Amino acid sequence: MKNIILLLICLFTVQLASAQQDLFKYQAVARNAAGMIIKNKDIGIRLSIQEDNAGHMVHYVETHKVKTNELGIFSLSIGGGTAQQGQMSNVDWGAHNYALKVEADFSGG
Repeated sequence: MKNIILLLICLFTVQLASAQQDLFKYQAVARNAAGMIIKNKDIGIRLSIQEDNAGHMVHYVETHKVKTNELGIFSLSIGGGTAQQGQMSNVDWGAHNYALKVEADFSGG
C-alpha cells in the first residue's frame, strides 16, 4: 500500500512538471529618453526572441502590460505574456545564439 501511494505521488509530480510552461524571469528599470525613471505607471512591453545574426530572424514575440514601482522597476515572466508571433516552446535554444529585443510603450500600450 505504501508503495502504491509513493508511486501515485511520483506520477502526480511528473504530471505537474510536464505541464510547466517555458518561462524565465525578466526584471528591468523603465527610463525615458532623458534617463528619468518612469515610476508607478502602467506600461506596455513587447519582447522578441531573435537569432543573434545579421538577419535577426524573429522566432517569438509576446506582449505584457506591467506596472512599475516607485523605483521604476518592473518584473515579468518571458513565455507568460500574450503571444504575437510564434510559440515559445518552438524556440530551439541549442540551434542558434539568440538575442532578446525589449520595447516599451510608456503610454501603457
